[in-house]
Amino acid sequence: MSIISTFSHSLIHRYYRKRTKAFKDDMSSFKEFQLKQLKKLLLLSETTSFGKSINVSAKWDYETFSSNVPISEYENYEDHIIKQMKDQTDEICVNCTRYQPTSGSTSGRKWIPYSKEFTEELDMAIGPWIGNLYSTYPRIKSGKHYWSLSWMPNELREKLKDLDDLNVFSKWQQIIMRMTMASPNTISNAKTAETAQLATLAWLCSTKDLTMLFVWSPTFALNLLDDLKKFRLDLIKILKQGNWGEYKNDLAEIDCPKSIRAANLLKDWNEEIGTEFLEQLWPKMSLISSWDTASSKSWAKKLRNLFNKASFQGKGLFATEGVVTIPFNCRFVLSYKSHFYEFEVIVENDQPNKIIPSWELKNGMIVSPLLTTGSGFFRYKMKDRLEVVDFMNKCPCLVFRGRMGDVDLVGEKTSPEMVEKMFQRAEEKFPGLKCVSLMGVMDIDEKPYYFCLCEKKQEENIKLNIIEISKFIESELKGNFHYALARDLGQLMKSSIVLENNVLPLYNSIVMNRGMVKGDIKLEILTQITKDQLKGVL
Repeated sequence: MSIISTFSHSLIHRYYRKRTKAFKDDMSSFKEFQLKQLKKLLLLSETTSFGKSINVSAKWDYETFSSNVPISEYENYEDHIIKQMKDQTDEICVNCTRYQPTSGSTSGRKWIPYSKEFTEELDMAIGPWIGNLYSTYPRIKSGKHYWSLSWMPNELREKLKDLDDLNVFSKWQQIIMRMTMASPNTISNAKTAETAQLATLAWLCSTKDLTMLFVWSPTFALNLLDDLKKFRLDLIKILKQGNWGEYKNDLAEIDCPKSIRAANLLKDWNEEIGTEFLEQLWPKMSLISSWDTASSKSWAKKLRNLFNKASFQGKGLFATEGVVTIPFNCRFVLSYKSHFYEFEVIVENDQPNKIIPSWELKNGMIVSPLLTTGSGFFRYKMKDRLEVVDFMNKCPCLVFRGRMGDVDLVGEKTSPEMVEKMFQRAEEKFPGLKCVSLMGVMDIDEKPYYFCLCEKKQEENIKLNIIEISKFIESELKGNFHYALARDLGQLMKSSIVLENNVLPLYNSIVMNRGMVKGDIKLEILTQITKDQLKGVL
């Protein structure tokens, strides 16, 4: 390990250690921090067009704020964001530095404003988390780290110039952190997601002292490892010669690594992804970090088993729109110094759900977060379900329990609203077609995928082309930013369709295999199943 890398780790740990201590020490006063943050955000929004449209005032207390500001979703801000992107005005927030794409619930894409205030809010979460990370897993300081952050679908790689996630940090933080990275930030300039993966694998294979693998979805890491087989011969040539060869045009802006050691390992490899080979490739691996709750649980277990000598850290709830919890002392603590938080208490009956501030959370509550942030979003509804499981110095700890109504196999965030609109467009394009349900199929031994149950309308005497319908459904799904990215990265297999005269018996059989009683079956436009639940049905 180089002296520069060692020095960089030391600086990062020293800087963030202070932030970690302050985060822990101030937990008991988190209500005061939350009220202070609300006042700050109200003051910022007094001058924006959106803030003026809802008469925001910095003089409001929490009760006045909650009474005057409605719960919101992206659609409430979309026109303001588009106008701000076009005119460069303070339409929704001040000091906006970039717009980060992600998936919307009723549209394929939404753009989240990243203002100076908002990036500072993110840093208030990242700081204590990284400081705690270094203290909890000190062996990660003995080598390089791989951080998989935002990946872009191929269609956006040419349009977006700012693909580097480290740009949310200050210049000096970027410089120091890059000195600890196993792969260069220029990989984001690769022409396609596939060649970016190739370049990533080349750099990772060449990094003998890799100590930390940080990914969001465990399926991303598993797929990346699986691609070692796909690119094996290419990687042997690249690592032996130290140049990109036939990929030089796509990777022209990226330095190429050279490692005879890694090339020889790949040459002698039997193409079985196992612990012995991975230990030879990365003998100093100390920590794996990924989602490990809800639908990611089984995939995370598979990833942990491959690196059985390394420690494992699960992720908190960190979305493009904001952060809710961070891993801290082996728990997921509310990032109370970031945004202003409220929670909708999910009641399992017909009672209207109650909205409470974070300081009224109680152990055992099942809740969904509402964020007020420096992006100009007020009481923004996150479609995530969390459970309050503990408190740390009075500050709530929450565990992610899944998406509300969505299917999220590998992080693609497919929502019922998106599926409903997709079905409407499909039926308009193909008269005689009736779309019934979209099912996400999870299988630990294979890549997950979606299939669509469709019927031929009895009254329509029209021939339907199943191949054309299948292409259309896949194209529509790719309108979802994260679905397109998951397909580009190989995390999802291509979708398929089932077209029959009467598909409901098939639907009933599938959900009954899932444990549903026939008399209680309610047709869902979007649902998630396992491969086992299809046995004997398809």
